[in-house]
Amino acid sequence: MPYRQRGGCPKCGGSFTNLRTDEYSYQRCSKCIGIWMEWDVLARFIEDIAPGFVWAPKGSHTGRTIICPNCRGSMERTQLLGIPVDYCEPHNHGVWFDKDELRQVLERVASPSDAAPEPPTSFTTLLNDFFNKRTQ
Repeated sequence: MPYRQRGGCPKCGGSFTNLRTDEYSYQRCSKCIGIWMEWDVLARFIEDIAPGFVWAPKGSHTGRTIICPNCRGSMERTQLLGIPVDYCEPHNHGVWFDKDELRQVLERVASPSDAAPEPPTSFTTLLNDFFNKRTQ
């Protein structure tokens, strides 16, 4: 059974809203604005921004445990370009991004540097900017 039907947000228990474009589908929590994205969707997203970019998550236990919305197993904490995220390590179901973490990862993929991430902005604004740039 797909995770969309199994449970809610792994962080706050809120309900997911499906967000779709022509190429991508992912879920956003209506309460905490976190994002649940399957691995293959994240990989395509990153490939579109920076073709050939290579990254691999490595788990690390931090004492924080959130549950995978798909398999209900504990997710691992890792860093994607210095941004801490949670992912379903044993089954590679997907990645959980707290509010603004996906934006920060995508910004670092688009222009890698050692600089600190920009202050948080609206995730909706990020997606609008991203997709508008692709169509221009």
